[in-house]
Amino acid sequence: MDAIWHFHHETWDEPWSSDDFPTGESEKETDQRLRYLSSKPWWKNTKNEVVQFLHKELTSQWPWGYTIYRTIYTPESDQHWDAFLDAISKNTYAGLGSDLRDNEPSRIFKEGYRPLVFDEPAQFNGATLDEIRKHFRAFRESHTNGNQEVRFRWCLVIDEGALQSFIRHPSWVTVVDPNY
Repeated sequence: MDAIWHFHHETWDEPWSSDDFPTGESEKETDQRLRYLSSKPWWKNTKNEVVQFLHKELTSQWPWGYTIYRTIYTPESDQHWDAFLDAISKNTYAGLGSDLRDNEPSRIFKEGYRPLVFDEPAQFNGATLDEIRKHFRAFRESHTNGNQEVRFRWCLVIDEGALQSFIRHPSWVTVVDPNY
């Protein structure tokens, strides 16, 4: 089993780490840790969506998370911004239903969630979906090492439409496929 690829973005104050994957761990140590996790009985439960996710994501990039672009910067959007980000993570967890429990794979899944948020008004205020798509493609090409997992498959865009929809019903975002 190949060692995990640790993703870090310069906008993060500090590198992501957890008890399972401490910062500064060598590739050999990470590979040993991954082998250890894959030897656990729960790893074989491929009917569980959390375990399926860990099979795919944990072996190719970690931490996992969505790439999110903010393109609206108004007092109203500022008021709802933190709730918006919180709703994205809560909806992610809710979508897994009973597969997300109080157990080791669920803990690893939750601890590994770290979205990458492009929240730069000078660059993204009022950006069109084509501009976001172009930026995301360039970002993906420069950071993926060939990986096409969750963070690099598509991005979420918080624009005026998403904001207004969220205010009315807190579960809406715009998803952009970079290949469209």
